[in-house]
Amino acid sequence: MENNQIGVICIVENKVGIEIFNNHSLYEKYDEMLLRSYIIDSSSSEKINISDKELENILASINEDSFIKKKKL
Repeated sequence: MENNQIGVICIVENKVGIEIFNNHSLYEKYDEMLLRSYIIDSSSSEKINISDKELENILASINEDSFIKKKKL
């Protein structure tokens, strides 16, 4: 991640969602919409069960290479 980027990790019903934004102001523009989206998805999707250890492994495996890098606009 770049110095000014910000991210959020949402965990709902053992599902992990990761969102990365180029800057804080962009995040603030979408934070409420993202939260609502995760809430809606959690209420309408099939529940899965993963252990705390599996979840820890997923989060530990996330690194810079996990993201698709695109040129700045």
